[in-house]
Amino acid sequence: MTKKPFDQFAKQFFKTFLSSYGRVDLNFEVPGESQFIDILFAPSTQPNDTPEYLRLLHRMTSVPCLIEPYRKPPGKSDIRTCVQKRL
Repeated sequence: MTKKPFDQFAKQFFKTFLSSYGRVDLNFEVPGESQFIDILFAPSTQPNDTPEYLRLLHRMTSVPCLIEPYRKPPGKSDIRTCVQKRL
């Protein structure tokens, strides 16, 4: 069993969901680095009819992009602390 079940689920979800809109590569290795990109997406050149409820996702993926899904996003206090450090 995988140590990060959410990570695998998110990658498979995006691959299944976005594959009809373009090329989806999972665990793409960064050349010259020991790092991996979770999801590398390149949209197809042919326009697709996008349902209204997917407009935000369509705008996000209208150009080649990297997608890094997170199970637990930072909370408000984490963001405030980070901003305070920058100021």
